[in-house]
Amino acid sequence: MRLLSRPAVRTLYVVALVAAMASPAAAQALTYGAKGGLDLTKVHFGSSFAPDTDMAAGFTGGGFVGWKLAPRLAVRGEVLLASERSIFDSVITDTVRTLDVPVIVRYRAASLSARAIHVSGGFVARRVLDATESVGGESSSIKNGITRSNQALTAGASIDIVRHWTADVRYMQGRKGVYKKIGGGTEGKTRTVQVTVEYLF
Repeated sequence: MRLLSRPAVRTLYVVALVAAMASPAAAQALTYGAKGGLDLTKVHFGSSFAPDTDMAAGFTGGGFVGWKLAPRLAVRGEVLLASERSIFDSVITDTVRTLDVPVIVRYRAASLSARAIHVSGGFVARRVLDATESVGGESSSIKNGITRSNQALTAGASIDIVRHWTADVRYMQGRKGVYKKIGGGTEGKTRTVQVTVEYLF
């Protein structure tokens, strides 16, 4: 027998989380910031009949919250809007806009001239907001042919530049295909190099 309804359980969970974050120790462990930069993306099909796309530049930007778990270890959640471009045979350009939610574990591995160097890895949940294809100056929607949700694995490194500012580089690899196949299934996994600059509030 269920003692509490699901809405009640969710409410209690939120209240407990807010209470924990409101404590002085938790507040000192939290960090907030904003970030933005470039996504360099190609789509890998793994077939001679469908060669990989050319790498193309898009953009990404949003905010993050970090929680320090230990002197060198932290976990971070981010909410990003991304626009990734893929170019087929130099004439067809697909643009996929997504809402990305990365969950990253960061470890301070070293220091260089008093600048902290972090390595990171984690998981990215993605939701497609829009998708278009441009050919010869004309653009049309291809959202119905794109996988609505996807996931990616990510790994990277960052270095502090000056006070409050950090440069971050990550590699992300999609876990399943971006494009829907006729008859079911997907194809075309994204491989992205993300280069961003972060500002810590």
